[in-house]
Amino acid sequence: MIKTLLSSLGLSGREIDIYLELTRRASAKASELARALATPKTSITESLYILEDKGLVSKTPQKNSYIFHAEDPEILLHTIERKEKSLQE
Repeated sequence: MIKTLLSSLGLSGREIDIYLELTRRASAKASELARALATPKTSITESLYILEDKGLVSKTPQKNSYIFHAEDPEILLHTIERKEKSLQE
């Protein structure tokens, strides 16, 4: 069900998998997510920046890389509510 909701917000399958993996962890580097999801790091990084643009992921600089964090799932609820409201108008 959660995947369907995320998909309705315009997230791709990869973005959904990354977001859900990040919600299971406190934080992660792109390389850790790449290993966990068996996906090339470049694809993970690209999707993380898309998720960041959508406000679902934030990043913190750490030495020569970034640590990524999933934003509170409550943000998703507000996004869904806004989308439903705009569809009703």
